[in-house]
Amino acid sequence: MDVHVFSPTPRFRSRYGSHHYLLFREVFIFLFLCVDPTFGHNSLVSCGGGWNVMPYSGTCIKLFHKSTSWKNARKACQNENGDLVKIISKEMDDLLKSWIQGEYTHIGLHRNRSGALHWLNETTAPVYTNISAPATFTAAAPYGAIVDGQWSGTDGQNYKYLCEKVSDLCPPGWVPSAFFGTCVKRFPTEAPWHHARRVCQGHDGDLVYLVNASMAGFITDSVMSPTTNSCHWIGLNNIDTNYFKWLDYDDQITWDLWDDGRPQEGSEKCVSISNINNEPKWRDETCLNLKQCHYVCEKFA
Repeated sequence: MDVHVFSPTPRFRSRYGSHHYLLFREVFIFLFLCVDPTFGHNSLVSCGGGWNVMPYSGTCIKLFHKSTSWKNARKACQNENGDLVKIISKEMDDLLKSWIQGEYTHIGLHRNRSGALHWLNETTAPVYTNISAPATFTAAAPYGAIVDGQWSGTDGQNYKYLCEKVSDLCPPGWVPSAFFGTCVKRFPTEAPWHHARRVCQGHDGDLVYLVNASMAGFITDSVMSPTTNSCHWIGLNNIDTNYFKWLDYDDQITWDLWDDGRPQEGSEKCVSISNINNEPKWRDETCLNLKQCHYVCEKFA
């Protein structure tokens, strides 16, 4: 089922005030976490036309049920201003498999003429893989498909196919997050936490709020980069309290992704996220100018 999530714009916030804005967000969180634990996964934010925002990549995905060859499937995706899907994580892989219900389905993985496996439009090996056996990708079977829950090489025979394209739900440079129906953006410049927050507010947003570990993985895998371990500021802090909480909220956090030995007991009151050994981890840092990180902003579309 497609879900069009109502997203308060800055105009909504200025017209109705921050109280109503926060009330909306609390209701959304309640739906997300309490009423239906699968909300945001099985019920996805719609890109329109049968396309849905993929929570783990921020792109728009659509399953096409008409069986066709791998090459024709790719042409069909390109005609939709996209390409065959690239799967970047186990979570994304599992969600796509729940969509296709065991049907053999073309994806964008393929074997090039030198025998190397890579995604379309890329030259490096996949970071995440679910390959049944590398030997299934041969010169006679170079085209990737999900077969019996794993990726296998095929000769490109007729299967269903998954297309992927960039979403236009958010302004240029911003990526949609299906976890809140919001837009997120990584700012590559380094700055202290308070300066980073002012930049986010200047874009009618704030430092990102992570609703769960899946969203944290989306930030490190898609918005940041799975190959970088540099720090990025998020909206978690204990500046005004003796416990860590998210911006605009008073309650203490109920889940965490602290790195080993964190949090520390001292002047480290602002929190950054990093990709440590391919896992999202939090570190408490000083908020002062001594510590500068990249940062991730979030705003409603």
